[in-house]
Amino acid sequence: LIETIAEQSDDQAAGLSIRELESIRDDNLIAIMQALEGGATKNGWGAGESLAEFRKAMRAKMQSKIQANAQGRKTP
Repeated sequence: LIETIAEQSDDQAAGLSIRELESIRDDNLIAIMQALEGGATKNGWGAGESLAEFRKAMRAKMQSKIQANAQGRKTP
């Protein structure tokens, strides 16, 4: 059974390295989170809702830094 599973895993990997498979996995996870973020409806679901909140917080932080820089203040 272990040999069969190992062979099937190797076949599915199609010669890709672990790093390449990890990169593909990561790209797919990001795409799923972006889809859950809401797209045109902007109604986030699950991890997508968290991603939308994170993006909103980052935009606010960047806007604050831009305004501070425009006024000659330093920000952390």
